[in-house]
Amino acid sequence: MGSIKRLAGRATGSALGVVAGGAPGDLSLFRALEALAIGVQGKRCLWRAAQALVAFPHPPGHRSFVELEADAVGQWETIERHRRSVVPRTFGV
Repeated sequence: MGSIKRLAGRATGSALGVVAGGAPGDLSLFRALEALAIGVQGKRCLWRAAQALVAFPHPPGHRSFVELEADAVGQWETIERHRRSVVPRTFGV
């Protein structure tokens, strides 16, 4: 199942430029990546808050809130790499 998620993530990342619209170097892709980063950080905060509220272990076969937060951190890091890669084209740096 992990490989399916990874494949979906790669396909989503490749399609992001098309979905965001605009030409290469346009601000639309950069803004889309910024919005994704904000959303993922919100999700991370949600998982972190849930950790403080739940005083019992997660059910067998389900992921813990700690694991979900770690996934959100990894997602943010991936988005950040993509965001940084478009900076030179977007801002002519």
